Amino acid sequence: MIKEYKTTDPDVRISGIKSRTVLIVPPALPFVFGRRNKCISFGLEQTVTAAGYSLKILNRKALPKELARRCSLLNITAVVPLYRVDQGEYVYYIAELKVDATDTVRNLVEVHESAERASHRNALVNFAYNAPELFETWAFSEFSQSATETAVCEPVLHCAVPSFRGIAENEPSSLKEMQALVKRFLNNVKKYKETNDKQAGAEIETVLENSIGITDDMWMTVVCGRMSPAFQREFFKMCIDRYSLGKNAKFKVVVKEETNNDKLSGNHGKYYVCLRVTDGSEVRDIALNFVNQPTAVVYIMYLIDRKRKGNKVERMDLKDNIQEFTKLYNLIYGEFIAPSKIESHINKIITEENDINGVKIKKTGRLKIYYEDISKVLDKNISRLENPLPYKVNAKNHLTIPKENIEIPEKLMELRFR
Repeated sequence: MIKEYKTTDPDVRISGIKSRTVLIVPPALPFVFGRRNKCISFGLEQTVTAAGYSLKILNRKALPKELARRCSLLNITAVVPLYRVDQGEYVYYIAELKVDATDTVRNLVEVHESAERASHRNALVNFAYNAPELFETWAFSEFSQSATETAVCEPVLHCAVPSFRGIAENEPSSLKEMQALVKRFLNNVKKYKETNDKQAGAEIETVLENSIGITDDMWMTVVCGRMSPAFQREFFKMCIDRYSLGKNAKFKVVVKEETNNDKLSGNHGKYYVCLRVTDGSEVRDIALNFVNQPTAVVYIMYLIDRKRKGNKVERMDLKDNIQEFTKLYNLIYGEFIAPSKIESHINKIITEENDINGVKIKKTGRLKIYYEDISKVLDKNISRLENPLPYKVNAKNHLTIPKENIEIPEKLMELRFR
């Protein structure tokens, strides 16, 4: 029987081991590399090699603690690690090995490779959902290759599109129909993610199955090989399924009203944000202590928008909502800070003007700092319990937690954002 162990914590992954590796974990004392275990037969080694994997023998101390505990309940254990880029998780597939374990290893490799293909394909769809403009203007051209069995598709986007495998005569799809599917690929992704539309899902699958340019095994290598480590991290975030993670969000996000005016100081305003944690019969609220006052204003704007619109939210451009931002800022902090301070924050949020040697220089405003503030505070309070991405916002991404997970006082729900 093949079992799974999952973790979102990168600190507990098996250090230095590539994903396409079968690890044989000995049942007892530390094991010397290169020394043969009597349960590792020649046939087993051949099976591992034939699958394109390598076989290593490790001490259990190299494993995450919980995984090592599970392995200790078995005799000889095979472990195959995989980073699921679509879920932001490290997954370890484990199975007990008998003396002749070739069938078990074949099954283990099959499960791993199937999950790897699904991860790559899902990540591509998530990337299209989370960053549609980038996907449309950049991703397709990166994946494009010359067709081997049919003519190259004419460009239907702003750049070259993937070419397609030859289509058999008895198949209903034609090259022209495939071009039409690519044209509505992004619309289908949005529809499928937000409504689970079966026809949209089937059309997405048709494009991915017939594309020569977008392959399960190569797309990550093709794309990530050209990226800096910093951008690669951002790319991985775009590939995670924020929408599905959001549907399973454990926490409620609650905006509470402070009734004690003596507490109105610093970044604790008339309204403040809490995470509501339910542990059995115990319910407790954890206040989110943002570093900057405007951070709370920005985050509450997104919470109100999500609560009001649900899955129909679009990305919020703060430039179009400065009046609403100002009104909310006054509702939260107006009772105890000077109006001039509020005006100063508002003037700097989109563009910031600096006087350098008598020359007025404008640069991007402080909004990015507020998004980073939100991200850091959520990481601190959530990341050990679940993936915090559905709770985060930025210039491109809205909240994906259900609107039912958000509680906001009626006074604030009067605000509307574009």
